[in-house]
Amino acid sequence: MKSLQLLETLDAELQKDKDYMVAAKDFLDAPHENPPYTRVESILMKAFIDMPKMIPTPLTGPRKDRVYELRSYESATEAKYINKVAMFNEGGEVTLFNDLGFNAVFYGEVLSGANMPNLMYMTTFKNKASRDAHWKSFSESPV
Repeated sequence: MKSLQLLETLDAELQKDKDYMVAAKDFLDAPHENPPYTRVESILMKAFIDMPKMIPTPLTGPRKDRVYELRSYESATEAKYINKVAMFNEGGEVTLFNDLGFNAVFYGEVLSGANMPNLMYMTTFKNKASRDAHWKSFSESPV
């Protein structure tokens, strides 16, 4: 989202969207005894400077085989958190992930949410074997 105001008005705008209301009817009107989810957690993040916008995965293989990995680095202190964010930005971890083909969707600093301070990012892989091979190459990287 380009502003917090867009987030603030999102629900009201969706309720005005007739196509959305039709498409979301089963979800919105789910019975109490069969809700569509067990919990909702909202997290507000700020994009890392080295990846200011989300990027859709470039993968084209079968979706059923893909692995989407959401990672959260929770820090014990603000200083350790600031250091970890710097490792991704100035320290070159975002660049390393790109060079190794991790297909990152986003990297973000959590501004509001559970388990703060923390940062989160999502990577995508063709399948589990690809995921495992990518993490092996990361752990073996001299950088």
